[in-house]
Amino acid sequence: MAIIYFTLSTVSFLVYGLILRKLPEISHLTPADINQLVRIVFYSIDILVKLYIMSKLFYTAVHSQNNQKRLFLVRFGFVLSGLAILNASALHFADWSVYVGLYFLLLYFCSDLAIIILLSVYLRKNAGEFTDLTDSLEGLYQKYGISKRERQIITEICKGKTNQEIADELFISLQTVKDHTYNIFRKVNVRNRVQMTQVFSNIKE
Repeated sequence: MAIIYFTLSTVSFLVYGLILRKLPEISHLTPADINQLVRIVFYSIDILVKLYIMSKLFYTAVHSQNNQKRLFLVRFGFVLSGLAILNASALHFADWSVYVGLYFLLLYFCSDLAIIILLSVYLRKNAGEFTDLTDSLEGLYQKYGISKRERQIITEICKGKTNQEIADELFISLQTVKDHTYNIFRKVNVRNRVQMTQVFSNIKE
């Protein structure tokens, strides 16, 4: 991804130079004026692109049923808006001096790469937050924090087995089954086996 991004950045620089070279000479515009106009066009396009992305993010957030996903999208939208302002400022002031200009140009082309890397890392670490937790049995397990042993007990309860039958099936004590069942009821916020079965039995694997 980094290679692709820097390749696109290099192409942008080449296009930028080509535009400056091909612009016709205009008597009332100095080279500095033309340079500034081209930069204004560049960061205006950048802002428009980010505004479009932000509109998609906020639209998705409004229609999302996952609160964690909605919160993330809103936060990322605000980060993106700040990034658009930062990029526009960096490119606008890039002609202050040679050294300052290089710094601002570096900031302009690296800021997006930084957010891409941070976003990729975040999504890898929090992938579970962005699935529809009501679409699958695994999703419900993640939503309620159900352990591996508790999952086994839920499966057996949904089959209609008694606590003693579950204890014999899993080679654990009857009290252990009761303790796990109580923990499941507490996590799922149900009062009995019938309510718990209704939560888990009609969900697709």
